Amino acid sequence: MMKCKYCGGNLTLEQAYCPHCGRPNEEAAQHVKDMEHYKSNFEDTKSDVYEVTEKNTEIMSHMIIITVLVILCVVVFVVSARSWSIHRGLLQFDAGIRQGSYMKQMEQYLEDEDYIGLSAFCDRHYIRPYSSNNSYEKYQLLMEASGAYRYFYESLMKAVTINSGNVSILPGLYEDISDYYEQLERILHPVDNDYRAKQYRELPEEQKEAILRMEENVKALLQTYFDMTPEEAENFGTMSNAQKILFLEEKGEVMGYGKSEE
Repeated sequence: MMKCKYCGGNLTLEQAYCPHCGRPNEEAAQHVKDMEHYKSNFEDTKSDVYEVTEKNTEIMSHMIIITVLVILCVVVFVVSARSWSIHRGLLQFDAGIRQGSYMKQMEQYLEDEDYIGLSAFCDRHYIRPYSSNNSYEKYQLLMEASGAYRYFYESLMKAVTINSGNVSILPGLYEDISDYYEQLERILHPVDNDYRAKQYRELPEEQKEAILRMEENVKALLQTYFDMTPEEAENFGTMSNAQKILFLEEKGEVMGYGKSEE
């Protein structure tokens, strides 16, 4: 409540004119201007707040999305990195509890002289001779020999079936052939390795015979696909690794391996 400066009557700030004398209420006019200014500023501030809030909300939304994507990527990476480890652990566990049936299958491969099948079977079921609480250890040398024989055969087949003219790939395959041959030879003819020689001596006769047949098959493959004489195939094992590769390259060139078909 305030007094009119003209007549002293009572009036309020909201009254633009004095109800007693009718004169303008100057205080009210100023109050109206101030309120309009305040409302204008309030609306502008509210608009700015909404705009800033909207922008911040958009930024926060993008940040949340990016954060979630990063977390998902990390989770996928961790799961992918560990998936093989988990799968391998399950295979090892399965190989442990199925020893009886798996070893019967391995013996069947041995009886059938299917050494490539034996190696593939062991790889597929992740059968390892050093796993705890299993009886696969007695197959250690047989598994190593069948693995060397299998990869020797696969490398040789790749080398002799290349007809693309990309001869640069052949030296790598020839090196693989030589390496896997050496792996098989080290089992049959260990040098300065009493432990490996002892392992071989203690093998059951059927396993010794199987590894010897693998060696005979390897030499037969060299004679068949690289046109080696029996003497050359026999002497192949006495060569150094570099000599083996060079000899295979010479034989492969004569046989036309790596040349494009016309």
